[in-house]
Amino acid sequence: MSEEQDEHSERARKLFAGPVEFLKSAPGLKFLPDPDYPEIAFAGRSNVGKSSLLNALTNRKGLARTSNTPGRTQELNFFDVGQPPQIRLVDMPGYGFAEAQRTW
Repeated sequence: MSEEQDEHSERARKLFAGPVEFLKSAPGLKFLPDPDYPEIAFAGRSNVGKSSLLNALTNRKGLARTSNTPGRTQELNFFDVGQPPQIRLVDMPGYGFAEAQRTW
């Protein structure tokens, strides 16, 4: 890696090693938080590990709720990263084979 890549990697490591806090769940569009920070959304099929990836990225076991049952995440879940917040992570409901009823 170049020196610049090393510097970026270290900044990212420090960011995700710092404070990460649950902000809110949004069951509908009118509940979305203000777009104050850049957002990184985790989207994909049901039960592929979006919540687990978020937990691994932040090195926290219980930040985003995980389950073996498809369709457990049914709302948009927002997490602020950094103090003050630098970015926002969004754990999105899965799509595909889950049997949960859609409310959007």
